Amino acid sequence: MEGKFKVGEMVAERIRPAQKLVVKRQAYNVYYCKMTEDLSRKELVFHERELQAYEGLASKLPVMTVSSKAVEEDMK
Repeated sequence: MEGKFKVGEMVAERIRPAQKLVVKRQAYNVYYCKMTEDLSRKELVFHERELQAYEGLASKLPVMTVSSKAVEEDMK
């Protein structure tokens, strides 16, 4: 059965979005995840509705804008 998240994908718990989790396996709408900070701990179990995509890295990256003039100059 296809789920919202794939094995190996970084996710976060909805109530603790700063906590990074890695999906280890998935069965139906149940996800077995490990905390990225301590992989020796037991797996945590979540329903699909309790998880969200982890966006921590994307929100910390600076946004770069490129003018069309710079692109034209690079193409010459």
